[in-house]
Amino acid sequence: MNRSLVAVTCAALLSACTVQQPVARYAISADNRAAIKGIHAKDVAVGHFVSADKIDPNCRGGMILTPPDGLSFAAYIQKALADELKVADSYGDLQPKVTLSGKVEELESSSTVGLTGGYWNIKLLVSSSNGQSLTVQHRSTFKAGFEGSEACRRVAAQFPAAVQDIIHELVTNSAFPALLQ
Repeated sequence: MNRSLVAVTCAALLSACTVQQPVARYAISADNRAAIKGIHAKDVAVGHFVSADKIDPNCRGGMILTPPDGLSFAAYIQKALADELKVADSYGDLQPKVTLSGKVEELESSSTVGLTGGYWNIKLLVSSSNGQSLTVQHRSTFKAGFEGSEACRRVAAQFPAAVQDIIHELVTNSAFPALLQ
């Protein structure tokens, strides 16, 4: 009887440790919109984005970061790029001039840098249907806090800004216009 009670108690405690921490929906960046408009690209479609196998959605072992709307992290970035192209009047999927596809090669977060700091590190390979490709990487840092659940909430809250940053690295890179020709 005691072993059964201990087993049930342990199972209940362990299952309660994993909590989903939702990531906010993406918000358009005015800077990204301006950079894309400055290139004067038209009829750019966004194809499928995939991710490397080493993406860990865990935060401090007890919380799992989850993108909204059932998206994967790669699909979140794919949708964000498409949204940025749309607001810059550069998107066109009916008869695209080029299609951009991507691979999230690295996606890493931490909430324990120097005890209270946090970061998102994203490395993205974007390939164009014209044969050109470009790899960009960005590390976004922020104050995460000390307490675990609050720190993980802040990590999740900073993901949209980190995606804005990696898209900014992409669209302001001098090699980006070659992907659109």
